[in-house]
Amino acid sequence: MNYKELFPDWLADSKIYYATLINLSGDILYANEHFIRNFTPSGHENPKNSPFHILVHPSDRSQFIKAVQKCTHDPKTAVQFRKQYDPTHPDRWTDWELTQCKDEKGSLLGIIQVGHDLKEAKASEEKAKIETETLFRSTFEQAAAGIVHYYPSGTWIRSNKQFQELLGYSEEELKHLSFKDITHPEDYYLSENYQHELVEGTIDKYSIEKRFIRKNGNYFWGLAHVSAVHDEKNQFDYLVMVIQDLSGIKTIETRLKESEDKFEKAFFTNPAFMLISDINSGKMIEANSAWTEIFGYTLEETIGKTAIELGIISEKLRNELYDIIRKDKKVTNIELTISDKFGLPKVILYSSELFTYKDDDYVLTTGIDITERRQLQEELLSEKQRLQNILEGANVGAWEWNLTTGETLFDERWAAMLGYKLEELGEAGFNTLEKFTFEEDLERINRIIEKHIAGEIPYYEAEFRVKHKLGHTVWVLDRGKITKWSEDRKPLLMSGTQQDISDRKRYEASLIKNEIRLRTILETILDAVLIIDQKGTIQKCNLATEKTFGYHESELIGQNVNILMPEPDHSQHDQYLDSYRLTGVKRIIGYGRQITGKRKNGELFPADLAVTEWEFSGQTYFTGTIRDITNKIKVEEQLKQSQKLEALGQISGGIAHDFNNILTIVSGNLELIERKMNGAEHGMVKQIANAQKAVERGALLTQKLLAFARKQPLTPGIFEINQVLWNMSEILERVLGKHIDIKFKLNEEPLYVYLDKNDLENSILNLAINARDAMENSGNLIIITDKVSRNILPELQNSEGIADSFVEIAVIDTGRGIPPENISKIYEPFFTTKEAGRGTGLGLSTIYSFVKHFGGQIKVYSEVDVGTCFKLYLPLTVKSDKKEEPEAEETIQESGVPKKYKGKVLLVDDEVNILDIAKELLDDLGFQTVTATSAQEALEVLSIRKMDLLISDIMMPGKVDGLGLAEIVKVEYPNIKIILTSGFPGDLRKREYTDLSNFNFLNKPYKSKELEELIKQVMGK
Repeated sequence: MNYKELFPDWLADSKIYYATLINLSGDILYANEHFIRNFTPSGHENPKNSPFHILVHPSDRSQFIKAVQKCTHDPKTAVQFRKQYDPTHPDRWTDWELTQCKDEKGSLLGIIQVGHDLKEAKASEEKAKIETETLFRSTFEQAAAGIVHYYPSGTWIRSNKQFQELLGYSEEELKHLSFKDITHPEDYYLSENYQHELVEGTIDKYSIEKRFIRKNGNYFWGLAHVSAVHDEKNQFDYLVMVIQDLSGIKTIETRLKESEDKFEKAFFTNPAFMLISDINSGKMIEANSAWTEIFGYTLEETIGKTAIELGIISEKLRNELYDIIRKDKKVTNIELTISDKFGLPKVILYSSELFTYKDDDYVLTTGIDITERRQLQEELLSEKQRLQNILEGANVGAWEWNLTTGETLFDERWAAMLGYKLEELGEAGFNTLEKFTFEEDLERINRIIEKHIAGEIPYYEAEFRVKHKLGHTVWVLDRGKITKWSEDRKPLLMSGTQQDISDRKRYEASLIKNEIRLRTILETILDAVLIIDQKGTIQKCNLATEKTFGYHESELIGQNVNILMPEPDHSQHDQYLDSYRLTGVKRIIGYGRQITGKRKNGELFPADLAVTEWEFSGQTYFTGTIRDITNKIKVEEQLKQSQKLEALGQISGGIAHDFNNILTIVSGNLELIERKMNGAEHGMVKQIANAQKAVERGALLTQKLLAFARKQPLTPGIFEINQVLWNMSEILERVLGKHIDIKFKLNEEPLYVYLDKNDLENSILNLAINARDAMENSGNLIIITDKVSRNILPELQNSEGIADSFVEIAVIDTGRGIPPENISKIYEPFFTTKEAGRGTGLGLSTIYSFVKHFGGQIKVYSEVDVGTCFKLYLPLTVKSDKKEEPEAEETIQESGVPKKYKGKVLLVDDEVNILDIAKELLDDLGFQTVTATSAQEALEVLSIRKMDLLISDIMMPGKVDGLGLAEIVKVEYPNIKIILTSGFPGDLRKREYTDLSNFNFLNKPYKSKELEELIKQVMGK
């Protein structure tokens, strides 16, 4: 590329201007002839591809390199430097303008430099600078006052001889000391706040009286005038202190006598202007050279004149100052704006002190011109205020950390975040931040700061917690960056901001909490939940989805949701989504419906589906909730079946009730006939006995009906198990039929158990029926009883109760057996493998409940095509020692009816025939019997007649049934004994027989002997 084309012809061929192009590495890509002649050693050698900086004077190279680096960021910059090869003009300076050069794509190609010679201008400037520096050195070294330049940390930069003499240290000794070493301990912190304000630019200067310690250990009082020095960029550089020995001022007369020369030297060479005036006339009698330099008046123009006459201050101001001086003997560090000889305003740091010399009063005035400093401070203050307004508007605090001294400066906003005023924080340092920061956050903060200082990250940024003055926690976002480096690239100063982000943290915590809550709900909900996009792609699913469909989440994410659907939904789902996007017509969204789902293994199942639509970041999503309703449908079917059985049970119970009433009438009449027969009718006894057996068979039939309906009351008692089973042999033979052989192998030892005999008989009967069906009407059924220890089965060891021994009832058949996969399901309600109409699925579940209720266990052993063995384990109990009372000898009267009892009986039943029979039986027993057909009628009888015994049927019409009547009588007539009877207690099972258990109960149909036995038990002999 021809780089010359980048320059206009007049510049490329100029003999006045230098023109060059350098790349970003500083190498020369192009230089015009004028540059080659004046910058290269030979004057004609082309410097192309050579580093530009080697042609720059060594003293100015760093300044040139900084300008090039700056130009890579700023479009244009300027710099001045001297040539390296210019023997005729070694001090000639050149002025350059640097501009970015970009290619056609806008990328930075290099930097164009255009410069020219400054000639005498720069030389004159340098000469003036050297002269100024020489003058400063002369003034500094020859000043009568102690002057020291130092950093805020107390480290010395330089000190003059007067300062060294004042303290008694050499300059070398002072290098190893700090201000703390030469200041009285009680006075060291007096200037701390002033110094901070001076460094921050909030004040221009300050003066303070304090004690200083000399090398010999003695101390003296001194007046220290301290001001700040700024560099060329108006940045704080260091501090200047001028120390006046106040002991000398207070004894000025003595010192004048002892050393006139020394006083004159301190007076006339002081960088601050000094005046001696007569306090009465106001005339100035002496002034030093600093006065002339600052105000432009010569000594001749000054001596003998007043400040009013020179036009420096007004008479009013002069009088006010003198009044203060007369009263307080001095004025210290007052800023006055006064005019110089040429009318220009000067800002003076003014101090005056009254002293007496030869009986006359004089005023020694000292002043420091701080005009330039004040201007700089005002500019800095304005800039600081502008920055402060920005920070306040953004609710941001600022800080600055001196990495060398550890001193840290904070602004008011920073302190306000913690609930403090800045002055409340006291001396600031990095430990100030640590004091308020949570300890568990400090290690992380320090680690990030260390990474930034090491250059591993471009800036420091951390979020952490601080403690508010009121005790609550404040979250802050802290950002910072190294802003000042030493020449050897050591970090010196770090600046940053701090912002209160507590609200944001609360919002984030709320969002996280809501997200966790939502995730917890999704992961614990039993329904499958999926989120899909507009194309049907699965974006998210919960744990229940995996359990419902058998897929792992990773197998579903990114897949089309139709993999969870059977045909035809699998093929049609995408078409439905497309149609919805085009028409907006909803078929499922917002409505829900029952669908068929497809598991990973191909199994289909019914499910309820609900779909909602929502948007996020401009995208539409759908959330589907899928509930597997397999069990719900199964339960619904079971409920229908149970309701049918309940209805059938109610019918059976009703039939049993009516039938029992009929049997009671028949049985009662047969007994009455038998009692009234004489010897001639003895031939009818056999027929009556046969009729009574028929009644008993009818009663047994109704018991079976009630057992089927599960309506009979629980009547637990102690029974001998072998006898119960043997008594069932007849009914078992009838149930099993002629083609199945039944065998009993009963233990010879009596085995007593406490249980409901009806439930036990029903359980054995159910097992026999199941065995019959399994053997298809041909085979063997064996019933075995045995006594076993509770240690025979782990389940018995953990069984409730204290029984050590159990009865084992084994029911064994030679049927087809139970498949292994069905063993775990056989006790579930409604589970059956029988064909429709042959089984309810309630038999084994009823047996299981019965056995568990009385503290036992049930086990099954089965082998397909071999047979099945059910074993029932019931806790053994001890036979009751209660002996039956011997029946009283019957006294046969002439009529043949025993008369053994006395008392009044109220007999209640809605069946008139039963009332008549029962009344006659009771009358024959010697009772006076009154009858009633309802509870209301019975209560009316009781209200007018005294009764000893109430015998009432339970199921009667009206608002109050027999049980209700019994409860009323028990409360209002506590002396009346009560017996309840029923052929079907109806809904008593729903009340768990709690009320019935409080009364004596007699099942219908009953015989006179059963009635008499119960009356004897209730009434006593």
